[in-house]
Amino acid sequence: MSAIVTLASEVSVSAASVHAAEGLIDWGIELNSSALNLIRLLAITLGILFVVIRAVATRGAMSQIIVAGIAAAIFIWIAFNVTELRDAVGNDLPGASAVVSTARPAPVGGFGI
Repeated sequence: MSAIVTLASEVSVSAASVHAAEGLIDWGIELNSSALNLIRLLAITLGILFVVIRAVATRGAMSQIIVAGIAAAIFIWIAFNVTELRDAVGNDLPGASAVVSTARPAPVGGFGI
């Protein structure tokens, strides 16, 4: 009977440690999601602030405001799609292909020159 009680206590301890690990993983996922939302909010705020500053600095020049708005929109788009952009650029780079090595021919002379 004592062996059953001992085994039951060990199983409950290991189940509690697995539950604690799941809690830690869930906490990490929530923290990551919150950080991503914060970064996106910061990108939107900086984009709007950039357009307003350019409008004030150029005294309302419409062309400068439009260019600043386009630049801010591209910045915000990159902040929202950074993983998709990374994957697309990574697949298109020529360095992503397989490495081809070339072998030198064996030396003809006895000295390996």
